[in-house]
Amino acid sequence: MPSLLTYSARRQSYNVGDYIQSLAARQFLPSVDHLLNREQLGAYHGPPTKLILNGWFTHKPETWCPSPDILPLFVSFHLNSLAAAAFLQGRNLDYLRRHSPIGCRDHDTVRLLRAAGIDAHFTGCLTLTLDRYANPAADRREILLVDHDLGLGRDNPLSRLRGLFSPRHQASRRRAAALRRFLAPLLPLASPTTTHHLPAVGVSEAERFATAESLLRRYASARLVITARIHCALPCLALGTPVLFVNGYHKPSDLCRFDGLLDLLHRVDLSPSGSISTSFPLPPDGLLNPSSFPANPSLHLPLAASLRSRVLSFLR
Repeated sequence: MPSLLTYSARRQSYNVGDYIQSLAARQFLPSVDHLLNREQLGAYHGPPTKLILNGWFTHKPETWCPSPDILPLFVSFHLNSLAAAAFLQGRNLDYLRRHSPIGCRDHDTVRLLRAAGIDAHFTGCLTLTLDRYANPAADRREILLVDHDLGLGRDNPLSRLRGLFSPRHQASRRRAAALRRFLAPLLPLASPTTTHHLPAVGVSEAERFATAESLLRRYASARLVITARIHCALPCLALGTPVLFVNGYHKPSDLCRFDGLLDLLHRVDLSPSGSISTSFPLPPDGLLNPSSFPANPSLHLPLAASLRSRVLSFLR
């Protein structure tokens, strides 16, 4: 009886990237008997159920520890630095030790767990296995911008107004201006920006999963995707869609998510001052040209193969 992770909305919105991660797990399941909330895993009481514990953990470390009725597989597990101190203690530590080795999405999580005496290793992200949504026959005309403003927008007009006078806003403006110059040749060709943060009110779980699938199919048919969302960029590797990851993150709680994953992607790195560097050679004019964008790296392929093998072995 397999189960699947689902998620609580925060600030009346939800992150499609969470559901893309659950789709990466769902593709291996013969059925889904239960949807289990990531923040309420201790509340499940019922027949023993297998659950793939991939993704970001957790907003509620004090209530996280899964029920004994859950049979877990830890792959692509990310423990965020914001939650680590509260998470790595008491019964949570005992639980992780009992179910080790823990397969981690990033090297930072590996270090945190090993420092706490838990056997852990790097697996990469389960979204690297989403090639079932690939579309080899796609016409590939669309250039997609997905949250390319680094997610620094504000939720409401008052917050936006206050933000105009903050140092963070000034740095954001410098990075945005540098990014616009860098992307200038292709911005007129791009579709309107797509986002992974969508309103949650009145949107069912089924509709959220359907939206995630719809986005994956759109990414699978794109000519080029430019994004600041890791769960857009990594699926694009699996889909065979050329992808550029916009890395303007500088907070430790963001950087810890990416250690080991950014190496898999073509990147443009933005410093706080607005200077730009890339992980791949540029044309002589220093501008991004979609017609000469290099093929994706293939470093993700061994990780994807290993993840498939481990998940299928767990589900037998």
